[in-house]
Amino acid sequence: MPAEHHTTLTPDTPVRYLKGVGPKTAERFEKLGIVTLADLLCHYPRRYIDFSRPYSIAEAPPDTECVVKAEVFAKPAGRILPGGRRMERITAGDDVSSLEITWFNNPYATQKLELGQEYYFEGIVTGGMLRRQMVNPQVRTAAQITAAPFEAVYPQTEGLSSTVIAKCIRQLLPHAELLPDPLPEEMLKKYRLLSKADAVRAIH
Repeated sequence: MPAEHHTTLTPDTPVRYLKGVGPKTAERFEKLGIVTLADLLCHYPRRYIDFSRPYSIAEAPPDTECVVKAEVFAKPAGRILPGGRRMERITAGDDVSSLEITWFNNPYATQKLELGQEYYFEGIVTGGMLRRQMVNPQVRTAAQITAAPFEAVYPQTEGLSSTVIAKCIRQLLPHAELLPDPLPEEMLKKYRLLSKADAVRAIH
């Protein structure tokens, strides 16, 4: 259900009026304490993913979230598992090691992956040196990394992922001036401080 139309935005405007946010999504935002547009702008990332400094497969720290750079070695293979879950799998690698990558219930995960091309995979590497694995990673191309090497990761809740939250926040950032600045403009200029709006944009 689409969000209601709301032409004048204020800090107290309910988040449900943001484009693409309907009543159900607004309820999920409320679980995170986000009711208004000001709440959303002040929902800061809990960490950042640095895609610009990937590990090789062999050097990737085990059982730790990290970014691995690898080439797709084998064509994607998908199948239906008992119980109806769908699994997509590829084999990727570098000059030394290989990595088995699996996605569950995400039939589109491998559609844009090309054989012989390098990608950046962000997730948790498990297994020993002879068989390293990663499940449900995020994937980025070199061009995407060049354009945006860092990605904010937001506190999330069931049914509302960090990706969706980031998309909503990006939509709102041009309106960051909605947030009242606690410091007068004269003080900002005197001490060369960022305005509240510019600081919020930098954080996100």
